[in-house]
Amino acid sequence: MSSRHIVKQGEYLAMIARDYGFADYMTIWNASENAALRAKRKDPNILHPGDVVQIPSKQVRTEQRATGSRHRLVVKTTRLKLRVALEDAFNDHVKNANCELRVDGETFQLKTDASGRIEHSISSNAKRAELVLRQHAGTAFTDVVLELRIGHLDPIDQLSGQVARLTNLGYLQHAIDTELDSLFLASVQEFQCDHGLQVDGKCGPLTRKKLEAVHGC
Repeated sequence: MSSRHIVKQGEYLAMIARDYGFADYMTIWNASENAALRAKRKDPNILHPGDVVQIPSKQVRTEQRATGSRHRLVVKTTRLKLRVALEDAFNDHVKNANCELRVDGETFQLKTDASGRIEHSISSNAKRAELVLRQHAGTAFTDVVLELRIGHLDPIDQLSGQVARLTNLGYLQHAIDTELDSLFLASVQEFQCDHGLQVDGKCGPLTRKKLEAVHGC
């Protein structure tokens, strides 16, 4: 029998699957019981507090092997990666910059690619990370430390998800509680103007679609 898991803030499907003993979170995501959730959320690792994830029963698999020999069994898993794209105040890619990623008590030395991106595998229970952007030759900035709250990005159809994406893209600097907030309206208008959309300050379907595309998720 399947069981129900109600998503809490900061949880993502890979983390939930790990807690229930599943090596591959896609086993849960692709379960028929979660068809409605897949249709609603699209991305297994961008869920919203209150979403219900159905946890399917585990299937027992039997393997027959000869005795007296050594056998290798491979467990299928889906690798989880943290991806971050960096831009400066002029929306130019911060490329070939040395970075230091700190996550799960480990430190990794990375370098942004030509698109200003870094990518690194992380564990399925990671919650927070720090990305240190080292002073880059030819630029005026000093070392910058960015706190990354893994799993906290809400879906684009939620105000909190729109605010987070606008903040990450540099259009917002303050917390917003209502879509009628003047700062939110101004940030949406600026985003719409920058991307050739109707400038009305409303984060409607077309604006949300563009915001999601520009943000990358």
